[in-house]
Amino acid sequence: MFKKSVAMFLGVVLIFSMIPYASAVEGKDKYVVAKEVILKTQEDFIQSMKKLSPKNDDEADEFSTQYFKDNPVNEEHLINFYKKEKTVLPNATSGDTIDIDNYILSNIDEGNFSEHDLGNGIKLVLTDSPTYFITSVSETPIVENKFQVKARTKEHKLVYRAKNMFGIELFKVHNAAYFTYGGKSPRAHQTSAYYKRGTTSLWRVENWKKGTRSVPGNKAQAYAEGNFFTGFAFKGFDIIMQEWHITNTITCNNKGKVERSGRVK
Repeated sequence: MFKKSVAMFLGVVLIFSMIPYASAVEGKDKYVVAKEVILKTQEDFIQSMKKLSPKNDDEADEFSTQYFKDNPVNEEHLINFYKKEKTVLPNATSGDTIDIDNYILSNIDEGNFSEHDLGNGIKLVLTDSPTYFITSVSETPIVENKFQVKARTKEHKLVYRAKNMFGIELFKVHNAAYFTYGGKSPRAHQTSAYYKRGTTSLWRVENWKKGTRSVPGNKAQAYAEGNFFTGFAFKGFDIIMQEWHITNTITCNNKGKVERSGRVK
């Protein structure tokens, strides 16, 4: 658990004001109804995003935001969902260290999340909650230097956005690098790394770090990581506050094989 004080945030809450709530089917658990609405919303959301075919992650971000502005989900469903599921990232606990790529891919492998290809290296990842992810994986050739002795990989860029279908943006973490290899050991060259602030009322990042390092197995790694804290509240239930150590890493061995979270690209 990271050391931080949240007392100064407790008076700040995020209140959503949306269309009036239509009563749940009589006798049906409100949480069950909320889950059904979430799943139906996801189906329509997928089809809309595929038709729009975003060219990059920024465009995908804009399309997704606009979708939920045009198709707002009833506030009461959100309240009923979070009254029971008091977590922002599914299958993660506050205080966890999360390699964001491995977290998403593992949950897809286990059937907890579903991945949908939008083209141009962009994927929409849906969970069994209001949270969804927009991921972007791209490779760009690097102009060769005729005096360069070592071999060089393409530039690899990994971008992860965590959002919420009720209008919340949790975070964005970006990492890009290329690698030289073939000598005694590989070397990482980070070209860009940053995070984007979320839109929850309670939000901050501590101990943000970026750079390159050597890792076991004669590999080089470019990393971007920090302690992310987020929190929000809705009418009808207490504030939800969570924190995670989020990492975004790209690794390469001395044969030029690039990995993300230990998985070969």
